[in-house]
Amino acid sequence: MNEWKESDKYLIKSFSFKKYLDGIAFVDKVAMISEEKNHHPEIEILWCKVIIKLTSHDAGKITERDIKLAHEIDKLFN
Repeated sequence: MNEWKESDKYLIKSFSFKKYLDGIAFVDKVAMISEEKNHHPEIEILWCKVIIKLTSHDAGKITERDIKLAHEIDKLFN
């Protein structure tokens, strides 16, 4: 998967933005799609950077749901 890293049962990716509020707008879009899919990532908001971690807590590992959501998040970013 493009740029997503596997670490300790998570898929993790960092997204960079030119402006802080661009990152906030991205997080808002990620939140909406996550809510629709009832699959919620861990999100860390930094200055002009957003880090997203995906895992299926109920399964205790990365599942197809995480991979699908990662693809959807990539579409939002691109």
